[in-house]
Amino acid sequence: MSDSRIDVFWLDEMPASLFHEIVMLRESVFVVEQTCAYQETDMHDLGARHLTLRIDEALAGYLRIVVGREPAIGRVLIATAFRGHGLAYALMRAGIEEADRLYGETVIHVSAQAHLRGFYERLGFVVTSDVYLEDGIPHCAMQRAPR
Repeated sequence: MSDSRIDVFWLDEMPASLFHEIVMLRESVFVVEQTCAYQETDMHDLGARHLTLRIDEALAGYLRIVVGREPAIGRVLIATAFRGHGLAYALMRAGIEEADRLYGETVIHVSAQAHLRGFYERLGFVVTSDVYLEDGIPHCAMQRAPR
């Protein structure tokens, strides 16, 4: 993997073709791969900050920052072909930096799939809830305190 970059967009700044590419990737992971039938796109997309990770021009990863009283990072994914190279950490660090840039240093929330708890803990997040089901998948609420 030679050329990589992370780009940041508001929805109204991105071309429709890019949002289409993002939705296709999100659906391939969250609906097809995880066999979870649910409405994957939602109203949060309209006001979210969208981060894309490209490797040699291919869309390799994505996350969104849902804006509100405090930021929440979600829809974190790395495309199957690009997994196992530490790219999710790089993408999440960029998401944390962007949330800090937007909000100043504040609490950042995630609703993490329970099996990914350790991944988020290595990024400074701590569990703040019992495990619950979200779209039939075990999740736990986590948050990261300001540095």
